Amino acid sequence: MAGIEFDVNKESIVELRKFQKEKLALLMKKVGDQSQPLKESVLIVWRDIMDHFRDESGPEGKWTPLNPKTLARRRQGKGRFSAKILQDTGRLRQSVVTELSQNQGKVGTNMDYARTHQKGDSSRNIPQREFIWVSRQAADQLFKRFIKWNSID
Repeated sequence: MAGIEFDVNKESIVELRKFQKEKLALLMKKVGDQSQPLKESVLIVWRDIMDHFRDESGPEGKWTPLNPKTLARRRQGKGRFSAKILQDTGRLRQSVVTELSQNQGKVGTNMDYARTHQKGDSSRNIPQREFIWVSRQAADQLFKRFIKWNSID
């Protein structure tokens, strides 16, 4: 026979089974303990959300600028007079936290007004300014981490 050969005999089958058992054991170890990839994943998402605040951007581009009345009110002493969108006091940005359990990671906030800004409220003339979303760059990082972590080579 020309090319590559694989001799099928008792010894080769025993070696193949041994190899399969080793790879399966390694895979089960990785699948059983997902704490490290979860920790890395929530950190990637958390950093991405912090970038959204820094860049003042949502998945569709830059956030709607502040209303001139809002800027005027901030200048009059209500808040710390930050012209940065969603960051007058910094409480919303600082409230974004990570949470880890054995098999789940979460990134979010429990601020009562966060949903209003995330979704917008036309009845109160508050535009949607999504800050909790995953950018393409972060999604690519997550995918690469997943592939790396679940590789059994």
